Amino acid sequence: MASADRPDILLLCLAYQEFLDESYASLIDKLADSANVKRAKSAAGAIRYLAANNPKAIIITDEGITEKENEAALQKVHAYIREGGLAIIGLHFPTFTQMGRFDYLFGRVFNLPWRHGDYHRTTFQANPSCTLPDGVGLSSMPGPYSMKVLHIKNARPQEKIFVPVSGAMTQSIALPPSHVDETQAATTGAKIEDGLSWLSAAFGPDSVKVMVGGAACSFPHWYSLNDIGEFKMTHYPLYFSPSAHKRTIISFLEPQTLHAPKMSETTTFTGEPFNRSIFESLLKRRLFFTEAFEIYRTSGNLHGDSRGLYDYGPPGSALQNNIVDAWRRHFVLEEDMLEVDCTTLTPEEIFQTSGHVDKFEDWMCKDSKTGDFLRADHLVENVLEARLKGDKAARGVVIDTKEEEGAKVDAKKQKRKVKDITAVQLSDSEVQEYEEILAKIDNYDGAELGELIERLDIRNPDGNNKVLPPTPFNLMFKTTLGPSSAFPGYLRPETAQGQFLNFKKLLEYNQNAMPFASASVGKSFRNEISPRSGLLRVREFLMAEIEHFVDPEGGKKHHRFDEIKDLRLNFLDRDTQLSGKTVVQNISIGEAVEKNLVDNETLGYFLGRIYLFLLRIGVDNSKLRFRQHMANEMAHYAADCWDAELLTSYGWIECVGCAERSAYDLTVHSKKTGEPLVVREPRAEPLRIEEWQIDINKAKFGPTFRKDAKAVESALLALGQAEREAFSAVLQQNSHIAIDVPGVPGGKVDVSQELVKFEKRTVVQNVRDYTPNVIEPSFGIGRILYSLLEHVYWQRPGDVARGVLSLPLVVAPTKVLIVPLSNQPAFVPVIRKISQSLRRLGISCRVDDSSASIGKRYARNDEIGIPLGITIDFDTVKDESVTLRERDSTKQVRASINEIIASIKSLVDDVETWDDLFKRLPEFISQGGDE
Repeated sequence: MASADRPDILLLCLAYQEFLDESYASLIDKLADSANVKRAKSAAGAIRYLAANNPKAIIITDEGITEKENEAALQKVHAYIREGGLAIIGLHFPTFTQMGRFDYLFGRVFNLPWRHGDYHRTTFQANPSCTLPDGVGLSSMPGPYSMKVLHIKNARPQEKIFVPVSGAMTQSIALPPSHVDETQAATTGAKIEDGLSWLSAAFGPDSVKVMVGGAACSFPHWYSLNDIGEFKMTHYPLYFSPSAHKRTIISFLEPQTLHAPKMSETTTFTGEPFNRSIFESLLKRRLFFTEAFEIYRTSGNLHGDSRGLYDYGPPGSALQNNIVDAWRRHFVLEEDMLEVDCTTLTPEEIFQTSGHVDKFEDWMCKDSKTGDFLRADHLVENVLEARLKGDKAARGVVIDTKEEEGAKVDAKKQKRKVKDITAVQLSDSEVQEYEEILAKIDNYDGAELGELIERLDIRNPDGNNKVLPPTPFNLMFKTTLGPSSAFPGYLRPETAQGQFLNFKKLLEYNQNAMPFASASVGKSFRNEISPRSGLLRVREFLMAEIEHFVDPEGGKKHHRFDEIKDLRLNFLDRDTQLSGKTVVQNISIGEAVEKNLVDNETLGYFLGRIYLFLLRIGVDNSKLRFRQHMANEMAHYAADCWDAELLTSYGWIECVGCAERSAYDLTVHSKKTGEPLVVREPRAEPLRIEEWQIDINKAKFGPTFRKDAKAVESALLALGQAEREAFSAVLQQNSHIAIDVPGVPGGKVDVSQELVKFEKRTVVQNVRDYTPNVIEPSFGIGRILYSLLEHVYWQRPGDVARGVLSLPLVVAPTKVLIVPLSNQPAFVPVIRKISQSLRRLGISCRVDDSSASIGKRYARNDEIGIPLGITIDFDTVKDESVTLRERDSTKQVRASINEIIASIKSLVDDVETWDDLFKRLPEFISQGGDE
């Protein structure tokens, strides 16, 4: 067959090693007989090839695709699939891979539930109870063998082709041996008829395709491209089942009908059940944060409601600073934004104009007996969730009221938690109604919440007392400016208003060029009715906000939209929520804008940039969705809004809001002050229009209004065309008009027809004045910080006491741990040399020279997320060599001090990855067994 007539096949080998050529020889030879085989060993190479070619299939041969630095290549593969391409992803990778990376590959990118999987080397054998295709018997199956492979939990017995041998143990130098869960099924191959056939999941545009190789090839190699079959994705979790065509197939949950995980399903970084009490105990014990004024609180000397106020300790403060620093580099520097730092104290007039005084409020209920205040929507939500749990208990569904066995939970709190779950069975219609209410809880106004509370007999869970009807409560903290109470002000609830009020100066600073963006980082304050959930709902918090100013007549295009349009996000739109569902759509940003799901390119661009930022700092993509605000939920200034929500043990938490504020803020401030907050730009061609103009009788105007003349004139000139036309008619009938003039006694002024005249004229406009629209991404740093910590938390297998925070280097509070083997005086100069060298490079480090063992010292520093560790031993004194340990894998390399420091610098600067470094430097295997 001529080369031009043969199909193109791309082998994606992003973790290529030389020995793989021999292992994959039979696969490559078989493919080469009938196809043009190309191999890409780097993400850049894969991207270049796919930009110029459309292969028949992509075969992913190793674990490199699971690395975060290959995100761009993975997105390119995903786009290829959506356009009809076929990607075959092997379920056996040759190098040990952390389970979290499978979650990244399958869960985050393809929305498949890999948190129910496991990955390890063990010995397994054919399952005598499995159902095999006709003509295939156990004699044709391989005998017991050992291999690193992905395992799936909860498969049905007849569908497990391979199972662990009795008493099987994991076999890995990277992790301590542990007993294998014998309910797992191994995703490997089966010998069918006269050849060894293998299984591999292949993702197509509308279904999962399954490749079964019919060619004989020596065990344990890969696949041929024979017998590709298609079927619908129907089953969950992944398992094997025989088909009528003598094939073995793999079934997955269909991505397009993926439901949001429930709180009870939240997992750690490595896919284990999440234990909030142990996790939060770690954060407080290691001083990530603590309640403010704690010694007064515990001594009983603090009165009143001081909830929702927290202090950050050293690691928490450093983590917060690093998140903000990453945010600045990702947004302010890369997008060339204008950063400002505005005052937190704001006079009342500003918030009266912006609408915050009248509309920035939540609905509050009061306990009819105790007088306690409760936020109305949270009350409804908590009571209905408790009733649904009670329904499950009544139906015999086991509800685990403990956080986890072994967790230290306060006895009184535990008793209260159990008491809240009363086993009362609901009717099916009640269950459906409660679930629909919860799906759209954010869309109810005060009257509707009151109706729900009354009709469903919702009471305060603490005491079962009735509550009074909801009333509005303004969330701003009020104060006075100066010693007189005559000048009220507020602590700002957002940083945005300072940016709007400085718009004219920022536009001038930007040389009148549009579009542009301003940015601000600073504290904001909201007087929450009922602070709860630790750092997630507080009264003082750090915000990072962007105001992107754009011409509304340009279609709100963005010149960098093509860079992010292929990114696939989980969208939960308004209509889906109103139907009482929480199903997400996993589609590209380009498709979302094309379908008008997202209003415009600029809004879509920032959603994409938000997504990339959150992934960069370590957020779990499978626990990230973008939810559209419903109408009643929308802020008073917003035309549309999407929230980036992160799944935590507290549920889905809004961490970033991206609002389309239209021209609301600039318009209201301009009208109030008479200062035109507009952009003026020359027109390409003069425009002839008819407009209402104002003629002021200067000779009489000044003497009439005296010191207020300028304010009255500004108010007149600020009138829009509709107002000018209306005032013209009034003036002809009444000979005078009353206009609003800020700053004059009474706020209004009568203007007679002797002083002003309105007339419609044809004018030629050589310049265009317009009020920009605003796209506002708003980041709650504290919420992001807490959610991130939940996402990166896990425990070493077999030891729940060894918690790990897998924080990326970019945000880790401390980058490097320095550990001397002992307290030998000879180590002191080396410690000083290494720590000083790192700090000169701007790399934070921490020395742990306590008397504890090396293993214990590493373990307690893994708890604060230190990614790298340098060990100083007796060989260091001899030849100035040290070891460098990576936190998650616990692997180590050894080299000279200078080489290790240079390598750390390259890791911190994203010049290379740990895998690159591990291949480059000699591996060091500890003999002490401390890991």
